[in-house]
Amino acid sequence: MNHKAHQDQKYIEALVVNNHQLVEEIYQNHAGDIMSLVVKNSGTVNDAKDVFQEALLSLHKQALGGFVLTCPLNAYLKVVCRNIWLNKLKRYKREVVTNWDVEVYEGIADDYEVFAKQEAEDRLIEQNFVKMGGACQKLLRLSWTIKADTNKYYKLKDIAEELGQSYGYVRKKIGECRKKIIALVKEDLGRDEL
Repeated sequence: MNHKAHQDQKYIEALVVNNHQLVEEIYQNHAGDIMSLVVKNSGTVNDAKDVFQEALLSLHKQALGGFVLTCPLNAYLKVVCRNIWLNKLKRYKREVVTNWDVEVYEGIADDYEVFAKQEAEDRLIEQNFVKMGGACQKLLRLSWTIKADTNKYYKLKDIAEELGQSYGYVRKKIGECRKKIIALVKEDLGRDEL
């Protein structure tokens, strides 16, 4: 089956020719997402860096073999990194590790639609985020941020302390802001579920 290359194929080619500018873009645009996924799933920032690096090394190896990317790079990296991380978790528990290369490349076509839909929804969230007031943006941004000293997300208590507000006020306002952004996205999607 002949698949058309995705526009992100330029990043695959950048890995082959060692184009520093495009490789840097890969890190800037995708490392944060992978870090968040790994940290949310029992990992540390260092684990996430290792997983991301392993994914890029695997992608480089595939690129040298003529690999053609047929979906967004972000979706592909998420699948690869998810599988790498799951295998690392299995290894920590001394369980049998499956061959993630096979799983990833066989399953990528099936996952593409799911990831494409998620990426479209993520773009809608980003577009609607800028429509919100500065206070909501600040509260939501803090609630989505990982603290450097603990590698964990800010707790409501921490946000309240940082802003000099009460815990109850911050909890109420973050809830209102989340409802507002969800309503804006639902309106754009023209549906009630999210």
